[in-house]
Amino acid sequence: MMVLRLFALALRDGLRLWRLAPVIALIAILPEFSQHVVEVKLGMFASRGAFAELAMNPERLGAALPKVLGMVFAMVFATRYWELAPQGLKWWSPKGIRWGAFLLAGVISSVPLLAGIVPVNETAKAVLSGLLFIATIPTIAYSTGALLGDRDMTLKAAYGSGWLISLRVAIFAAAVFVPLQWLHTQNHYWAMGLPDLPLWGMMVWDSLVVGVIATLMGTAMHHAYRAQGLYADLRPAS
Repeated sequence: MMVLRLFALALRDGLRLWRLAPVIALIAILPEFSQHVVEVKLGMFASRGAFAELAMNPERLGAALPKVLGMVFAMVFATRYWELAPQGLKWWSPKGIRWGAFLLAGVISSVPLLAGIVPVNETAKAVLSGLLFIATIPTIAYSTGALLGDRDMTLKAAYGSGWLISLRVAIFAAAVFVPLQWLHTQNHYWAMGLPDLPLWGMMVWDSLVVGVIATLMGTAMHHAYRAQGLYADLRPAS
């Protein structure tokens, strides 16, 4: 199937980013490893009990913000790399991002949260939240288009032709995130109780996994969004 071939291309290109623009992966890797340094220093990996007890430690939480920002920026740069680098443009520049559209997409996508304050019973709240969530699905295409500077992806277009694009972006991103996030979580469990040398080895490995998540998700989002343009390259020559 063409969609599977497109997803395989996204996986391949996401890994190619480690050679083409290794700084993108490092933007996610370095803050992740920095947080691991704090966690090891606190003794979080001594046991599951220690990890749970120290999870909300202020020092660890202080390292969480750079980690989250590093992941977000790495994903954005990976998404924009495939849009701009082939044209010889600076993928690290914010020039061309449609900031107004991006912020509006964020506001619209948060609308389902309003279901929680509606004075109805819990069942009605759940139904309303689900309906609002479905209604905001096109904002995925709208926000991705804004990041890529696609002026054709207006809000009207997002709610017209953007439904399939949004679903494809969401599915591609989830197909990358879910298994790798599981591995990322398991790495923490596998690290518990390890001696120093293998513990640090696990911390390095886990940081690399986070870098892979960022480059693969960003690439998958771009390829899912620009699918129509990439399908032509995937078709065998006649």
